[in-house]
Order: sequence, then structure tokens, then C-alpha cells
Amino acid sequence: MTLPRGRGAAVVGTGWSDVARHSASPLGAHVVQACRRAVEDCGLTMADIDGVATYPNPSRPVGTTVDGIDVAGVNYVAATLGLTNLGWACSVTQGTVIGALVEAVNAVLAGAARHVLVWRGMLNPPGRFGRVARETAEGDDQFTRPYGLGHNVPVFALPYARYLWKYGRSRTDMAEFVSRNRERVVDDPESVFHGRSLPVDEYLRARMIATPLSLYDCDMPVTGCGAVVVSATDRARDLRHRPAHVAGRVSLGLPAHRSVVMQYEHLAESGRRLGALLWADAGLGPADVDQANLYDGFSFYVPFWAEWLGFCKEGEGLDHLADGARDRAPVNTNGGALGRGRLHGTPQLIEAVRQLQGRAFHQVDGARVTVAQAGDPLHGAAAVVLTNEV
Repeated sequence: MTLPRGRGAAVVGTGWSDVARHSASPLGAHVVQACRRAVEDCGLTMADIDGVATYPNPSRPVGTTVDGIDVAGVNYVAATLGLTNLGWACSVTQGTVIGALVEAVNAVLAGAARHVLVWRGMLNPPGRFGRVARETAEGDDQFTRPYGLGHNVPVFALPYARYLWKYGRSRTDMAEFVSRNRERVVDDPESVFHGRSLPVDEYLRARMIATPLSLYDCDMPVTGCGAVVVSATDRARDLRHRPAHVAGRVSLGLPAHRSVVMQYEHLAESGRRLGALLWADAGLGPADVDQANLYDGFSFYVPFWAEWLGFCKEGEGLDHLADGARDRAPVNTNGGALGRGRLHGTPQLIEAVRQLQGRAFHQVDGARVTVAQAGDPLHGAAAVVLTNEV
């Protein structure tokens, strides 16, 4: 395999905040903590940061939002961290942290910034998550909410149910992956599920939220933040850790289909398109990848993305997770969101970087190429291919 030449941008630092199921601290405190740790991790100072990017949308409806309390946008972070040398800032309107990362990479390549701080903070205030209390259904909601689609889980259950029926699979086929995924964080003190395993039989007995999605098929809402620093390649090589060079990146943008009900075939068509664009931009293919980090806001997205990115044939994603992914390109070796909580793509991105730097908690020997993908194809999915060589 011949690695492509570096494209001029690299991820050089990573940082987690403290992560909790619920937290008495405002979201801004977690975001600032993660950002400081990411900047310190690569040996820079706040005076070096001249660009910022985030996807600031609240993780659930919270009424009136206050910057620094319910969300933590570019204005709050810049003011709180004293970023006085900013020349570029971006707030992505849809997507995940990887969508913000793509914009940061574009800014570095265009010469608009040299060191860009990127983060995604998630809030889980006290109370039940996602309770729907509306008395009326307006707009597109009038066609869905009265019929049981008043929350994300039943909405996302539909394409999963279609997939299981189409390929003759069942929840039993998912059980081993979810259980093994949790085992990866049992001994990891950074994970909110530290010390809490999930045996296969417990997964299969779990309370159903919207068939076929159970409690353990959904990432757990948490309060926390992950952050990274993107730098120009000529500056990255002099920093503290080995750079994770950006070989390819894509942000899917608008979906190819518009439907009030999520359909599996629509997801698959857009997902395949993202995969084709990603590998074309990177000059690499799935066979070159040593370790993969795939979105898992719901468990089924992991086999879906394994198929759409070309790691296996369509309909064979669950078999890939059970067999091939263990040896050829291990998936979500830090537990992903299912193991770390709902952190919206930051587990995927940070793990991809740390694997290339040789600093992962469960390190893959000889990892030279990783992929980090986050989001679903109809809501701003994005992905990057990273390498540790230029």
C-alpha cells in the first residue's frame, strides 16, 4: 500500500471533559475543560489558536437556550478561553463534530487559520430525556406524531426493522457486538460505563423502546464534551505528538431524499454516496484501513456504515462485526457512543487520532490508516480518513 501525500492539515491534539450521566455544572464548564485539555495535549497555548469550529445545536429541546449553560458556541468559548487571535470561526448548522472538523480542515488548507480548535458538547439536564408534551402537531409532524412517531427512537426504528426483515436477521445477531463493545470500556476510567459490563443475555432481555430498538441499542444521554486541534502540516510536525494527517474528508450536505418517514433505502443510497466521495478524496479504499470508527447513535448504524463504506457487502454488516472486523479493521475500539455515552461523533474522531498516535487505550498494533465517521446520511453525515504518514 502506498499512502497518499499529506493534504496539508492534521489533527494534533485531543481532549475529553469529565463526562457524567447528569451534571450540576453547566455545559460550558465541560466544553472549556475539554478544549483546554486538547490545546495542552499538543503543546500549544491559547494564543496560538486562531480558528474555532463547532456544531452547537442542543442535544435535546430545552426551551430557551443560554450560551454557556445549555449550549457552548464559538462566542462563549472564544470569550471564556480568551482567544484574542481569532481570524476564523464556524458554527455548523447540521451534522456532528466531524462536520465541524471538515470545515476546520478546509480553513487550514485555504490559509484562513493555522491552529483550529474543534469541539462538540452534549447536555443532559435532569429529567426524562425527550419527553413529548405537545398538544398539537404542526407541519410535517401532523403526519407522524399522532401515529406514534413522536420521538427519535420510533422514527429510527423503522429503517432498522426494514433491514432486519430484508436480510432475514434478528436482534440476536446484534447482541454479541453490543456486549463486546461495552467490554472495551469496562476498564477505561474515561468512560461513563467504567466497570459496567453488558452480558449478551442482559442485552436480549432489555426493555424495548421501539421494536426492534431496545434500551441498549440507544446511546445513553450524558453531559460532556470532546475536542481536537487541527493544524497546518508544516506546523504540526513540531508539536508534542505524532500528527494524524487528513488524507480525505467529506461532509454529505443535503440529503438526496425528502420524506417525513425515514426509509432504509433512502439511507443506504445517501450512505453509499458518502463512501464513494470519501475514498475518492482520500485516494485510499476500505482495504487500506487498519482501524475504523463508525457512528453508533443507534447500534444498527455500525453495520449499516460498515456496508455503505465498503468494508463488506450490503446485508453482511452484522457478520462483518462478528468476524472480519476483529482482525482486518477493528471497529469502535474505544466503545463509541454506545460505550461512552451520547457524545455525537467525538468518540469516533478522538479514537481515530489516538490510534495513529499510538496512545489508544486499546491500541491496534501497526495502525497507519484510520477512518472516523459520524452522523446518519439524512442529517449531515461526515467522515475523515486519517494517516500517520505523509
